[in-house]
Amino acid sequence: MSAQLNEIKIPVLKTLTGHSSYVNSLTSLGSGKLASSSYDKTIKVWEISSGKCLRTLTGHNGVMSLTSLGSGKLASGSWDKTIKVWEISSGKCLRTL
Repeated sequence: MSAQLNEIKIPVLKTLTGHSSYVNSLTSLGSGKLASSSYDKTIKVWEISSGKCLRTLTGHNGVMSLTSLGSGKLASGSWDKTIKVWEISSGKCLRTL
């Protein structure tokens, strides 16, 4: 028995550019926004429809992972052994754990 995998072509709707290194994590923020983290040690908040970077968050010294906390907040984890909680609208770090 053999199986053949057919190529499926999915069109790219939007390409978001702005990080200076590999992107390693994405999370949906709702309301047409997306957050990405990168090996460049930044988090970027994007407006998906326009492709515009709304905000760049800095403060980690290593690679991050992201999760949306709802209520306009985002959590990031890093190789620097910290978790940061961010207010998305202002870009302010509310707490470092």
